[in-house]
Amino acid sequence: TGNAPELTPDEVVDGLADALGGGTFGRAVQELAKTVVGQAGISFPGGGGAKAAARAASGRVGGTIASFNRWGSRGDPGHQRTIREGMEYLEKKYGYKPKKGGSHPDGRPREEQYVKTTDGYKSTRKPDAIMETPDGRVVYGQAIRVGPNGYIRPEELRAVEDLRRTGNQVIIWPIFK
Repeated sequence: TGNAPELTPDEVVDGLADALGGGTFGRAVQELAKTVVGQAGISFPGGGGAKAAARAASGRVGGTIASFNRWGSRGDPGHQRTIREGMEYLEKKYGYKPKKGGSHPDGRPREEQYVKTTDGYKSTRKPDAIMETPDGRVVYGQAIRVGPNGYIRPEELRAVEDLRRTGNQVIIWPIFK
């Protein structure tokens, strides 16, 4: 807008840190933003400070959402393997029956299903796996990434919380990165 200066990547990252108030979460997002903003050569005409930085961190630039997940909604091969192994374990050890999500033992994907949440962060979620117990209860399986310092991304925790609020049991399969 007008004569407002463009923000440099460093200014964007500093604005992000200020917006998040520091702490472990703020530092983790700040490091991600440094990488994303620096590699993409993003600048924000007209300033914007913390708002511009938050847009960069969320992948929103110029009204477009940027996606960095080349594997799609099912996750990378390691994520898919964790889900498949978790489902196979529950099936063999406890007699759970796979219903939706995950993949067959030969690697073919199973159909996924949206689940309505109750007062959740999102109105629907797609669990990584939906299984049925021998007594007919529905159980969700969710793989979550755990960083080297034990850090779990907030969106991963929100997904688990939304699924838990449906009233069904949620089994978590950690993936250590």
